[in-house]
Amino acid sequence: QTSSDASRGMSLARRTLAVAPVFVGKLPDVVTAGAWNLLLKHALQGTLSSTSFMALKGALVLPRLYDFNKDLILSADASKWVSAYEISQEVDGELRVFEESSVAFPEKKLNVAIVVKEMTAVYAGLAAVHELEQLSSRKFRKIVVNTDNKVVKTILSTKRVAAVSRRENCPVLQKYLALLQELYPLSEWSRFTVQYVPSATNRADRLTRNELHTKLVAFRHELASASTSYDDVEDNISYLVE
Repeated sequence: QTSSDASRGMSLARRTLAVAPVFVGKLPDVVTAGAWNLLLKHALQGTLSSTSFMALKGALVLPRLYDFNKDLILSADASKWVSAYEISQEVDGELRVFEESSVAFPEKKLNVAIVVKEMTAVYAGLAAVHELEQLSSRKFRKIVVNTDNKVVKTILSTKRVAAVSRRENCPVLQKYLALLQELYPLSEWSRFTVQYVPSATNRADRLTRNELHTKLVAFRHELASASTSYDDVEDNISYLVE
């Protein structure tokens, strides 16, 4: 290797060092629309961490976000207004949050049974984990699922819906169980450890009870109610005029 080649290589390394951290830093850790952004960040950090670029200030090390050899922790929760999940993993003895998502239920689903909403939250979280595994072509050793709903815990542990929920909820719960089995064949369910955790210690609980989020959703509900009342008044006026 000539000195000019070495010089060009060092110049390329410096440009990479200048651009890559900025690019990586702009990708959000919190993703609400799937795992694409998170996967890109994960892949880029993994690629850069495989090589140490020697700069004036020392070596650049960008570790991977996820460690597929460690347990992945999925915490899921739901309230009347919001469905949420958090994906975390233990790093250096501390639990680090890698992804979190909260989605407001549409007006027509506010009166859906809470057990169905809790199952929706678990499905959304496991779907995000599945997408990450598919795109990474790797699987986590174990997936720990934390829920504060005992019925959901029983369904996931026994892989059955019958006799654990009210009859009117069974078809919807069965649908979500079938969807989960499409993502994860029964042969892979040995990777799951389903745990019941009280709401006070459920890490996803904070996402469903965020004060600002709750106020915004409640305001949306008030607007919808006012709009409905206005429509009723218009209908009555139209009826009287006719």
